[in-house]
Amino acid sequence: MRLSNLPTVLSNTLVGLALGSRVSGVDWAQWIEPASSWRRLGGLMGEGWPVVVAGVLFYAGGMILNDVVDRHVDRQERPHRPLPSGRVNVVAAGGAAAVMLVVGVALAASLGAAPGVWAVGLAALIVAYNLLHQHTSGAAVLMGACRAALYLMAASVLASRSAALLREAAPLAALLGLYVVMLTIVARREARSSGDEAGGRRQLAWAMAILPLLGAAVVTPAGWAWFGASVAAAALVLWLIGAARHLDRQPPDIRAVVHAHLAGICLIDAYFLALMGMPAAVLAAWLCFGLTLAGHRRIMGT
Repeated sequence: MRLSNLPTVLSNTLVGLALGSRVSGVDWAQWIEPASSWRRLGGLMGEGWPVVVAGVLFYAGGMILNDVVDRHVDRQERPHRPLPSGRVNVVAAGGAAAVMLVVGVALAASLGAAPGVWAVGLAALIVAYNLLHQHTSGAAVLMGACRAALYLMAASVLASRSAALLREAAPLAALLGLYVVMLTIVARREARSSGDEAGGRRQLAWAMAILPLLGAAVVTPAGWAWFGASVAAAALVLWLIGAARHLDRQPPDIRAVVHAHLAGICLIDAYFLALMGMPAAVLAAWLCFGLTLAGHRRIMGT
């Protein structure tokens, strides 16, 4: 289930809920004060916890399905994994993945028709990616679309106007999705990656350090939010530059760069939340970043 990556799902859904609240017309200026910001964060999680759980189930179920589909390749490249080693039954794994996806859809649908529709779409994207990724490099777009849909599914819980949701939340979702597409390309075939192949990814990894900053063109911070957004942006860029430098090693450390970019998803979320002026939510996203790093020490994220 790649449990070490689950904090990135938590921070993603938090951004989605914040975007939904923003689209619904909340006056963000009143939430800049620390005490108010913590109350607002608690309110978001109180209203949207089913979609948070749904996001976790979608990710975990998708990762299990990925192992089920890839078990024949894993027998050659990763024989220690649970399915090729025989520690987990294939039928049981497939059943668990199906149950997680179905329960995830049900939880999202319990919050309204719009979250339910987005949940069905997300589940379809997850299945499509897993069925196609071994056959076409274009499946990387589906992986990015999964993360973008997670933003929009969570945002739809609080945003009653679909047009406003697409206008205000979709651009940030697209930025996250494009980042994940790039990450997927960098990570592709890591078990067989040579130095020459990694060299071809170097420019892509460096571009990933700049891409999320375009979020400022979508959400213009007001008042003291400029300061928080600047700090969050600096932390994000420095981390992603450090991640890209793993490709400059001889031989290039593809696994390290993938892990670093996975954890960087939380820093992207923190930056987007800072743009929206939610200091408590920024701290929560940074906590998710720390949990992801700690998790990667015990459980491989890729």
